[in-house]
Amino acid sequence: MERKFYKALICTALLFGTGNILSSQVALSFDTYFKTDNIYCSEIVLQCENSSELEIGTSSFYIEYNKEALRFLSYKSESYDSRNKCSAQTEPAYTNHSFDVSNPGVINTTIFLKRHNDACPKLSDSPNKLATVCFEIKQPDQKSHLKYNEKHTHIDKAGLKVELLENLIFTDANESLKRNKSDTSKSE
Repeated sequence: MERKFYKALICTALLFGTGNILSSQVALSFDTYFKTDNIYCSEIVLQCENSSELEIGTSSFYIEYNKEALRFLSYKSESYDSRNKCSAQTEPAYTNHSFDVSNPGVINTTIFLKRHNDACPKLSDSPNKLATVCFEIKQPDQKSHLKYNEKHTHIDKAGLKVELLENLIFTDANESLKRNKSDTSKSE
């Protein structure tokens, strides 16, 4: 009897002890490029690191950039919005992105899930573009200092209750704003 108790205790400890390891990790990164010699753009990229798929709910992304070197030009949603739906859906699960750029050096964007039981697209191990943001380069001799504010960036799992993901992996982009001859541009 004592042996069974210890086995159950060890199994329970392992289950709870590895819970954080097995929970979903989401990587947030930037895929940057020069659209022209004086326009610098970045795709806001999300990717699941250790789960096959994850449904995300209403979430906020707080991004900072070098306001001395860059001036905000444009924001274009790429997914998780009212224009994109999955083939099985009659209407998109998300509304339009909301974004605030009223403070130079900050982009605060929020995605809203309106159909809690039908979140689509699912986040997977393939990179998924959330949005593309572009800037005018004011001072090419400086760096971009493009980064996520970890304190104010929150990703919620889809569902009726708030369940914020705790295992977010942030990758910043702090690169020169001088375009090299080898840099290639992407077209939008």
